[in-house]
Amino acid sequence: ARGPRCRSADDVPHDGLMDLRPYRDVLAIPRVRQALLLGVLVRTPIAASFIVLTLHVVTALHRTYGEAGVVTAASTIAVAVAGPWRGRIVDRRGLRRAFVPSLVVTALVWAVAPFLGFLPLIALVVLAGLFQIPVWGVIRQMILHAAPAERHRSALSLDSVATEIAFMVGPAVGVLAATRWDTRVVLLVVMGLTAMALSVVPQWRDELTASDALLACMVFAAADVSVRYRLIKRRES
Repeated sequence: ARGPRCRSADDVPHDGLMDLRPYRDVLAIPRVRQALLLGVLVRTPIAASFIVLTLHVVTALHRTYGEAGVVTAASTIAVAVAGPWRGRIVDRRGLRRAFVPSLVVTALVWAVAPFLGFLPLIALVVLAGLFQIPVWGVIRQMILHAAPAERHRSALSLDSVATEIAFMVGPAVGVLAATRWDTRVVLLVVMGLTAMALSVVPQWRDELTASDALLACMVFAAADVSVRYRLIKRRES
């Protein structure tokens, strides 16, 4: 006969209340804490970028919300199409070879895209989406790698909470910034933060050197300066 089912610490109630000990045990692991914090830092600007992009199309490009939806839909579809492809690259070639091209493309695209018209913007957000790393899966792999097997359920639950926090904070901050300052500047800042946060992920896995991350930041800064210089010259002429 089958004996009683062995229950994990995640299932055991404590005085009729939810037992928080499994979560405390997971948070006591430094690498898990770091991965959770990194997940929030990476996901928050990504969550903010969609609402900022929508407001940019409406306020800076003077288009309708329907047309803004076309831009965000194009970006979302590109990310969905590229997900399996980019995931296979990460599995086969490692984070370094997958992240460096993505960081460079992200930096170049978002240093230029905020200053372009509607149709070029769509083309560039599709390009950026095709090169986006499946960061959700990468972060979860980092968490599962750092947590012991018997604490995977608790670790993934904490990751879900961290994701919800990012998607609560990101859009709120994005709307606040986009309604106070020029959306072109806000997009530059948001996507710059995204590129810098993404550059930390492979470093956490000891696969990307500081020079690689610096390269992406330098590309972003150089492209930004070039675009601003051309805009100033165009206005003066």
